[in-house]
Amino acid sequence: MGEGKFVRKIKLGKIELDPRDPVIIANYANVTYQEGKEIERKAKQQRISLKSFNPTSNISKFSNMIVSKCKYIHHTRADIVTRLLQTLKERITNPPPVQVKPKPKPKPKPKPQPSKQAGSPSPRSGSSRDSRMLSPVVRKVMKPVVRVVGTLNARPSFQKSNPTNSSGGGAGNLVGSGNGVTQEMQPNLEPTSPEVRNQEIKSPTDMMSPPRKESDKSQSPSPRSPGSSPREEPEKGLRGHVRTDVPSARSPKRKKSSRRSRPKRKLPRAKMRDLDQYIEDLYEEDSKKKIRATGCILQLVQDRNNLDAFVNQESILQTLGRVLADELRKGSSDLLINILQIFFCFSSFTQLHPLLLNNKVGDTTMRILQLECKRYNHRMERWKEKYEANENKNSERFEEDRRKVVKFLRRQEHLLYIAYYILLNLAEDTQIQVKMVQRDIITMLLGELRRQNTRKYISDTDMKMTDDLLQLTMIFLKTLCIFQENVDHLARVTAMRKLQALFEGTSHLDLREEILQVMFNLSFDVRHLGQLTANNFHRQVVGALEPPVTRHVAIKILYQITTAIDPTKPEDIPEALSASLEIATRNVCGLLIGSRGTLVDDHLVSLGVNLAAMERCAAIIAKDEMLNLIMKRAHTHWDNLLMKMLRNVSNHPRYWKSFLPYMHQMVVMALRAESQEFLVEVLRVLGNVQLPEVLYHQLLIKHHFLDPLSKHLVPGFADDDVVLAVLIVVGTFALDPRAGPLLANKSMIHKIVEAIRAKFQDEDIALQGLFALFRLCLHREGRDTISAHEDIINVLLDLTCDESSAVRDLTNKVLDLVVQSESNGWQSRIRERRFESMNRDWIDYIETAEAEDFKASQLSDSQPNMSSGDHCYDDENDHYDPNAMQEMWDDHDEGEDLGPTDYGESLDSSGRLDGVGAVIGAAYLNDT
Repeated sequence: MGEGKFVRKIKLGKIELDPRDPVIIANYANVTYQEGKEIERKAKQQRISLKSFNPTSNISKFSNMIVSKCKYIHHTRADIVTRLLQTLKERITNPPPVQVKPKPKPKPKPKPQPSKQAGSPSPRSGSSRDSRMLSPVVRKVMKPVVRVVGTLNARPSFQKSNPTNSSGGGAGNLVGSGNGVTQEMQPNLEPTSPEVRNQEIKSPTDMMSPPRKESDKSQSPSPRSPGSSPREEPEKGLRGHVRTDVPSARSPKRKKSSRRSRPKRKLPRAKMRDLDQYIEDLYEEDSKKKIRATGCILQLVQDRNNLDAFVNQESILQTLGRVLADELRKGSSDLLINILQIFFCFSSFTQLHPLLLNNKVGDTTMRILQLECKRYNHRMERWKEKYEANENKNSERFEEDRRKVVKFLRRQEHLLYIAYYILLNLAEDTQIQVKMVQRDIITMLLGELRRQNTRKYISDTDMKMTDDLLQLTMIFLKTLCIFQENVDHLARVTAMRKLQALFEGTSHLDLREEILQVMFNLSFDVRHLGQLTANNFHRQVVGALEPPVTRHVAIKILYQITTAIDPTKPEDIPEALSASLEIATRNVCGLLIGSRGTLVDDHLVSLGVNLAAMERCAAIIAKDEMLNLIMKRAHTHWDNLLMKMLRNVSNHPRYWKSFLPYMHQMVVMALRAESQEFLVEVLRVLGNVQLPEVLYHQLLIKHHFLDPLSKHLVPGFADDDVVLAVLIVVGTFALDPRAGPLLANKSMIHKIVEAIRAKFQDEDIALQGLFALFRLCLHREGRDTISAHEDIINVLLDLTCDESSAVRDLTNKVLDLVVQSESNGWQSRIRERRFESMNRDWIDYIETAEAEDFKASQLSDSQPNMSSGDHCYDDENDHYDPNAMQEMWDDHDEGEDLGPTDYGESLDSSGRLDGVGAVIGAAYLNDT
């Protein structure tokens, strides 16, 4: 890029739904580059109003209209738009209940409101430090700023707006701290959710069978935020009040008396000038004071203007880290949750990770996970014993025990959720990630999968937090399984089977998507890929093609499965897998035909190409309606990958007749092809269809197809793939007795020979060119044209000495046909050249011996006075022995023939010499 030159590009961002209005927001950024470096980025958004949208509207129609009209939404992100429309539809159908506050009773003598004192801080400012300048360290962290919508409770919110909404409502967002992006900590903000974190995680593939771009990472359907759908929680965390009286569980009796619930004391508004007091309260023995202090500190860290004080005063984090370590075994989950949320806010910024590591936050968090794992095992063993021993499940005592277990699980899963999220943020550093693996983080993550089995003993309504924790666990595993060492570890503990059991046991679509993402990353390893098909799990993957949430990952996994199958050996494919692939073929064809974009998704069409290579799947594609629709779409959009899919279908001779109605259409497509890739695929389909019913001469005459074919054979005019495809078409068309004379002209044959000579090192082109000449020589016009040009005969004679046996055999067959021509008398010369090529070893030996004999005779004539006992050379090992020839003939093994080869076959049948070959060979040697 030239010096001083500016380049502006548009980078697409997140697509989200407005939390209040029926509006879809498409975020994007205008990025300015100078000399290849980014110098400016302006975040913008386009709001798409959906005032006409109602519960009876067609979601698919609206989605396609939005994608087609908004240039900031790529066609591959149509699934996200569909999910947002479904969320909006459910929001309109089931609006959240509006809580109407009862009218307060009128007081007889209301007290007057006290006036505000001058100089008191504004309610919006929070403290007098808001207007101060930040230190250089924090200013660096604060740029650029990403605003996050939501609320930050004492623990991450688990209120969900919709099970399919991945970006709307009150969900927080995880900031991409790895790229230097920071988060604006507004008052009452929620910790970032795993949806954006999921978009940052890179899988190997993307690199793969076909590869994925970085800009498309955020375009795949992201997992729903664990804090994005409305639900009632029996115990609330600290959000402006202290947890003083928490009910153990919510029962029908409590619901009736909810109006008389005990009021909770609210926390005072936290202020920076009281920070020292909050720190002093952490040294108190009273746990309530500690909870209150950590709740106030949690309010302060939500404001980005207050981060300066926490960064400069490292003693604050040291104190919090010490309290966290001290409370580890005391079991105060509320205090642990508050402190971990404070550290979570800091872990969202990569620049602040050293502060957490210096205070051993990661080490303490790992110890919390280990301890909570032991507590879970002990508590659940006791509960299972009670559950199996108690026959009366409706007794009050059993119900009380159940409420205690539910309360324990909710608090523990809440704590584990924050702890794993902190470790996930810290794992951006690969060195820290290696240390976590050494501390057995993989075993801990796989151990969390057991919580799915708890549903046997606890109702699903009480296990809503479990899906969110498992979803975060899958995101963490997806990050770890990028490295081969972790993949090997997962293979040793049979992680694929555990993932399959978890997938079959849950109906949570976003959790299923994350499980498939982990499986896809593991499928690049042969061991894990084999386990995918060994347990008939391919049926579940095929079923995942139906929901839009899991469709894109299921397509990638099926592509990995098809790459491991050899289509040339259908007997090796299990029957169950073949049946699943047939179902997948129908779904893939339906998605290809129903795609609204100009080009189909690369992963989808790549899967279709691999499926078309299998004969049973090709039978489904070759049906009249299916083949017609795919051919029409390929012609309309000039899609070379769709034509490659049809080319694989044409590789099966059983389905050639399905292409008969489209032969003229494909010739027109070849003449009007916009790219050489598309031209290659069309020509290969034309070359594969070899049926006597096809009138090839009409294709050549009606569409003037002969000149374009001849033009592409000019050396340097077209790519090698096009030249190869043209040679195949010529060989196929030459089957027609009426098309052969049209192709067997001087110009076409010369260009075929020139193509063979120019691409001599490419064996495929050489063989296809020779095969085309062989087909043309089946016609008298072709034989006469070749025999009339000596240069063509010389090229063919040179090929009889080629290193490749296939090239030699095919050349001999062409020469056999040329010899049958009665013009120019090439029979004797072709026989002589063949004798040389077939008896090359014997001729080389004879010529070498004669040369040595002649040299020895010349030396003896130049030295007549030399005694008979002397030699011509001083070195006794390097002299001519006149008896060497006779000794060689006497010492050779019995049965070894050093003379000329006698093939004993006629020239007409094989092109080799007959029984008089030795005589002809001897006469030829005497003449030379």
